[in-house]
Amino acid sequence: GGTNVYAALLHVLGASQLRFGQQIKNGVEEVFLLSDGEPSVGSVKDPEEILRVVREINRYQKIRINTVFTGTDKGAEFMRRLAR
Repeated sequence: GGTNVYAALLHVLGASQLRFGQQIKNGVEEVFLLSDGEPSVGSVKDPEEILRVVREINRYQKIRINTVFTGTDKGAEFMRRLAR
């Protein structure tokens, strides 16, 4: 009944179980996120904060994030920015 983009991205980027000082080693090179682009559940729902965290994690991971937008138009810009 909701969209938890934050938890999904943390999981796939390998950061959900990370402890301070650990390196991420998950072998993932590319991700496809299918969503309406409107984070509605989870610990972080603010699109700007999600983008900030993903940028920080992916700064070293360099995992390609592809997005497939399934909504009407409200979450389109978030999905575009996430893919960038």
